[in-house]
Amino acid sequence: MKRQWINKSQPQTLQYGVMLLYLNAAFSVISGLLGGISILAIITIGLAVAGGHGIANEFRWGYYVGVLAAILPLAILVALVLFYGIGVIATYGIVNLLFRVVTAAVLLAPASREYQKIWFR
Repeated sequence: MKRQWINKSQPQTLQYGVMLLYLNAAFSVISGLLGGISILAIITIGLAVAGGHGIANEFRWGYYVGVLAAILPLAILVALVLFYGIGVIATYGIVNLLFRVVTAAVLLAPASREYQKIWFR
């Protein structure tokens, strides 16, 4: 079986989701190199890369890991906003927040969910 990083035969929503997972991981690595990396950042980077690769190779576990990688930072941000206030979003970065929201949205889109239900193993 040939392994691939991006699967062009999948719906566009899944292709975009895979690319955004890789992009989120790359941004996390860059921001970690610039400002120090935490264990949580290492975990989300690993989840994003594993999820993207799993989705590209049509593994059901890859889809769930990818969704977790997209939602986990958002859940943490919501907890931080509840604890510290809305000013946390400025520190986190609005562009980073938008990338995370769009990644979760395309992975949870109906076309993505239906495709993985039918074709993933």
